[in-house]
Amino acid sequence: MATTGGARTGPAPVSLRLPGIVLGVGRCCCERYPQSLLNTGSLAVLYCTPVYALAAAYPAGHWLLRAHFLAAGCLFAWVVAGPDPAPARPGVPARLVLLGAAIAGHAIRGGTG
Repeated sequence: MATTGGARTGPAPVSLRLPGIVLGVGRCCCERYPQSLLNTGSLAVLYCTPVYALAAAYPAGHWLLRAHFLAAGCLFAWVVAGPDPAPARPGVPARLVLLGAAIAGHAIRGGTG
């Protein structure tokens, strides 16, 4: 790491980069398409793979699953109906399409279970 006039140059220490990575992941999860995948796609992963049997067999798995659904639902509600001056927020028509697609995805998964 080189210094110029007492100031360090070069890559930032991990402790300074980690919050940026975490914020980037959080920002990605709050976007409409990744959030739709988290909310509706996790149902397909749960019911179409052995994950459901594992969650039903172990209490810790069941509670982790409930925590995931709660977090995914809260993020989805924030994306669809959260505060209006949110950064990069989609318009009302796009949010209604997102809500309709999520309802359809949940209804299809619930009807075939």
